[in-house]
Amino acid sequence: MAYLEISDNSLTGFEQPPVFIAWVQLVILDLTYNRLEGQLSIPPASTEEYQISNNKLSGEISPFFCNLSSLRLLDLSNNLLTGKLPQCFENFRNTLRVLNMSNNQFHGSIPQMCANGSNVRMIDLSHNQFQGRLPQMLANCMMLQVLNLGNNRFSDVFPSCFTGKLPSEFFKNLNAMRVKDAELESLDLSNNKLSGQIPPQLAQLTFLEVFEVSHNHLTGPIPQMNQLSTFDVGSYEGNLGLCGNPLPRKCESSVPPSGLEEEQISKSTLEFHWMTVVPGYDSLGVVTEVVFYSSSQWLLCGKFELCLFGSESPLCHNDDSIALLEFKNSFIIDKLLLEILLHIPEFNPGEENRDCCSWDGVACDTYTGCVVALDLSSSFLHGSINSTSTFFNFKGLTLLIMISTSLKSLLQWGLRIASRVFMLDLSSSFLHGSINSTSTLFNLSQLQRLNLADNDFNFSHIPSAMGHLSRLTYLNLSHSSFYGQVPFEISGLSNLSFPDLSYNDLELKSPNLSRLVRNLINLKQLHLTYVGVSSTVPSFLANFSSLTSLLLSDCGLQGEFPNGIFQLPNLQVLNLRNNPRLSGYLPEFHSNSSFEVLLLHNTSFSRKIPSSIENLHFLLQLDFGACRFSGLVPSSLRKLTRLTSLDLSGNNFEGQIPSFIQNLTNVTYLSLQDNELSGTLYFDMFLGLKNLESLLLGRNKLSILVQTSNMNATVPRFRSLDLASCNLTEFPYFLRYQDRLEWLVLHGNKIHGQIPKWIWNLSIQTMANVDVSDNYLTGFEQTPVFIAWVHLISLDHSCNKLKGQLPIPPPSTIEYHVSNNKLSGQISPFFCNLSSLLVLDLSNNQLTGKLPKCLENFRNTLLVLNMSNNHFRGSIPQMCANGSNVRMIDLSHNQFQGSLPQMLANCMTLEVLNLGNNRFNDVFPSWLGTLPNLRLLILRSNNLHGVIRELSYPGFFSLHVFDLSNNSFAGKLSSEFLKNLEAMRFKDPANSSYLVANFSFDVKAVTWSNEFAYSITITNKGMVMLYEKVQEVFAVIDLSSNRFEGSIPESLGILQGLHVLNLSNNILTGKIPSTLGNITELESLDLSNNKLSGQIPQQLAQLTFLSVFKVAHNHLTGPIPQLNQLSTFDVSSYEGNNGLCGNPLPKKCESSVPPSGFEDEQDAESALEFYWITIVPAYVSGLVIGVVIGQIYATKKHDWFVKTFGQWKQKRRRRKMQRFPWRY
Repeated sequence: MAYLEISDNSLTGFEQPPVFIAWVQLVILDLTYNRLEGQLSIPPASTEEYQISNNKLSGEISPFFCNLSSLRLLDLSNNLLTGKLPQCFENFRNTLRVLNMSNNQFHGSIPQMCANGSNVRMIDLSHNQFQGRLPQMLANCMMLQVLNLGNNRFSDVFPSCFTGKLPSEFFKNLNAMRVKDAELESLDLSNNKLSGQIPPQLAQLTFLEVFEVSHNHLTGPIPQMNQLSTFDVGSYEGNLGLCGNPLPRKCESSVPPSGLEEEQISKSTLEFHWMTVVPGYDSLGVVTEVVFYSSSQWLLCGKFELCLFGSESPLCHNDDSIALLEFKNSFIIDKLLLEILLHIPEFNPGEENRDCCSWDGVACDTYTGCVVALDLSSSFLHGSINSTSTFFNFKGLTLLIMISTSLKSLLQWGLRIASRVFMLDLSSSFLHGSINSTSTLFNLSQLQRLNLADNDFNFSHIPSAMGHLSRLTYLNLSHSSFYGQVPFEISGLSNLSFPDLSYNDLELKSPNLSRLVRNLINLKQLHLTYVGVSSTVPSFLANFSSLTSLLLSDCGLQGEFPNGIFQLPNLQVLNLRNNPRLSGYLPEFHSNSSFEVLLLHNTSFSRKIPSSIENLHFLLQLDFGACRFSGLVPSSLRKLTRLTSLDLSGNNFEGQIPSFIQNLTNVTYLSLQDNELSGTLYFDMFLGLKNLESLLLGRNKLSILVQTSNMNATVPRFRSLDLASCNLTEFPYFLRYQDRLEWLVLHGNKIHGQIPKWIWNLSIQTMANVDVSDNYLTGFEQTPVFIAWVHLISLDHSCNKLKGQLPIPPPSTIEYHVSNNKLSGQISPFFCNLSSLLVLDLSNNQLTGKLPKCLENFRNTLLVLNMSNNHFRGSIPQMCANGSNVRMIDLSHNQFQGSLPQMLANCMTLEVLNLGNNRFNDVFPSWLGTLPNLRLLILRSNNLHGVIRELSYPGFFSLHVFDLSNNSFAGKLSSEFLKNLEAMRFKDPANSSYLVANFSFDVKAVTWSNEFAYSITITNKGMVMLYEKVQEVFAVIDLSSNRFEGSIPESLGILQGLHVLNLSNNILTGKIPSTLGNITELESLDLSNNKLSGQIPQQLAQLTFLSVFKVAHNHLTGPIPQLNQLSTFDVSSYEGNNGLCGNPLPKKCESSVPPSGFEDEQDAESALEFYWITIVPAYVSGLVIGVVIGQIYATKKHDWFVKTFGQWKQKRRRRKMQRFPWRY
């Protein structure tokens, strides 16, 4: 069930009231206009529109309403609902469009529903018992069109209560009301102290339906003309001096007052304009998205005002009127918001209203009556425009606005509209496809402003014909899925002052950035965010004195940034974020600087911050995070008292946190984390920052002391708090009073004991991320069966000493980390509700039982599953299907049994599969070779058996780690199989990174990014080693402790990227292949406990990185080569070979001259040639190291290897978020 409407019936209640509505795919539910009684049912999280107004429902709104993350429309008006509005309504700010809670019994304050980016259009909370002050957050509702807070108990200054004189200047700003006053439908002047007579001119208001002048001091006769003669006693009562119909008091003269002469009427009307409406204007007024109502005539239901104002306007042309009606009737109008909720009447013009110039969204020329402007924005139109549409008949059109329409064929048929159009706004109009250079769009020769933002042009190219629009001053193509090179022709638009090409897949190579902007001499704003510039910033930009905004974040900029740009007198916004190859330093700032926003995050700017930064008096946002600045935090920052956001994180600042921070009272976001700041810091410093919402101090060298007494009255209400590695020994006392925290990070401290029970009641409606990992927590004061944070995204309790059952997180959870604890028991079936889960890490605990079958349901979301080192048993659920996104599965060190599940062959994105140390009984899973991204395959220590045969198809070509050790495989090693391992053929690249699962997700319009480092346990250097991180180039083959037989394939020599090769404890025979000397990256070679014969090849001396070499317990003969690394190993590497002689063995060789080790003269000649031609450089390098450093090299080698490829002690993952939702 997706849609249900049973409104306007006589339903009285529910046979069995559903607490939760079970339709999991429900989108729209409409139960309005019934007589329903009882509690408010809770719809599923998929619900977008919930209408249940005009019933008799009672009770409070459940906190489970907080889960309605897709809600666009909520109408609970006209019921008997009580209580407070849940604080979680703040979370709907990015989805909710309409909220109507009027005519109930709600009380308390209004949640903070508006923030930057809020999309709410209507808020009606009238006729309730809300109290306190009007929330100033409403000023952030930039899309708000209707606000009704009437009939409550608010106590505040304007606009809640009016006292004193109401200045006429106030009315002058109400542009949207500047319409013909004759269209006034409602005039209420009652309950004042007005005196004098009722002007006869009011009889001109022929549309007047409501007229109230009661309870004033009016005198004289009531005009008996037009509408004024139709109102009843209630409109006039309470005026002792009034007389005439409909009042019982008769006037002394029976002659009704006549209207004034035409000239006097005109004069009085003009006065009336000033007194009650607004004077007309002779210019074009454009106001979009302002009102839902103005008159009874509607061109398009719910259209907003766009009017040409004048005291006298001619009727529109009949052709234009007919064309508009035909155009309107050719589309479907989505009336859900406009008719059902707001009860807007459908436009149905009669003969009396053929003047299309009076219709909403239409503007006409003052003299000719031709339609010159159309505003169809947010008109909820759906459909297509065909080539014969009357839309193309408006010859006088100069302005067209179509924001948020869905006219799919508009650009397909071309804009065959009048060439006089100077402004065209088609943003957010669901346009898709490509724009051809032949489109008639490019015939609009007068076009000055073009906005095509927020559409989908299907990654097509920007047409070069854009250069034909030579008069363009404004061009916005942002967020529109354009692709490829920015056309050179745009650089020829010399009038262009505002180009915005941001958030596409564009690049600037030819022309490059320099050539693009060189001719744009009128440039005021340049927005190229996410455009692939990949070049330096031209220094001549410092000459563009009119530049006010320069947005070049995420552009791949490089080289040194021109200092002169910082000194442009009008530059207000500079955003260079996320250009790590862009370097530079800050110049001296002039006192006339206009900077309001300065963002350099994640660039390579360095040196110290100059003291002249104090001259940026207007600065609001300063972000120098993740740069290379050093020194002390400059004291000159104390003068930037307007700052609302200060980010100095991820630099090399040292010393103490300066005390002047407490004087930046406007700061809402403060980040000093990841520096070298030190000393003891008293948390009291921040108590005076009442506006502070985000405080990030983690990972410095600080010791923070927090007052343990009652601090609830003074501590700021945080939304994000990072006190990681701050030497805390207990949970800060003030946390228990925080009611809107979203981000809490306390990892790496010394917090001990149990997790207090009050933690679970902390910010229940808002908490999104909690990290208390790497502490000394031992358990729970009160174990929560269900974690109550309804919007939790990430929970990390790993690396503690927690005991007890596994707490069940809410369905919203995306990451759940509880590894390295002592948790026990089974996994609850309630884990099946975690439908958003990306990462589940329960490794290194004492969990038991079988894995729930419902893990199969995570196949489309789960990226990382780590259940290793527990006591799980049974079989593995069918977690992979077509479309599965899982990248890592680690079920090692458990008690799983049976066959290897072939469903794993469907995990096409799988990179790591570790099923080692279980009880699987099967043959080699050759079907895994089809997985294109499989890098790590570990099946060690099971009961696997059989022969590994040659593949009939190319497979395993991405494999870096191949571990089949401690099984029962038999037969010969397949040379052809080994040739498939293409990823092992390549040596270390210059800048190798670690193998991780990178992922990001959007929550509340915020992008969260994180990574999960892959870890492995393998046998290396004779020891079982845990690698918490694995470099991408780390290549391992471990086939040890099986029953392989026959010779070692020569083809192993082509795997030149191998670092570890372990073939020990098999039944291999024959000679050691000399081709192993080609694997020059090899660091560990173990061939021990086989039946190998012959001599040790001299070519193995080429392995200058070798730190482990074992050939013990074979049948080798001859002298041990005394070259390079081979001469540094002890007896244990060679023992058990009766025929071997030479150091370090006690058995000496008969001849003091070491043999060449080659079997015949031909082999010696070719090998020697190979040795001298291709190996000498490596040999010389190795020899120099060996001679100069001697034994130090051998002893240090192990440490270097561990640092490079792994470590004994676990390093913690650190998650990061691109931007906090409250940050900018």
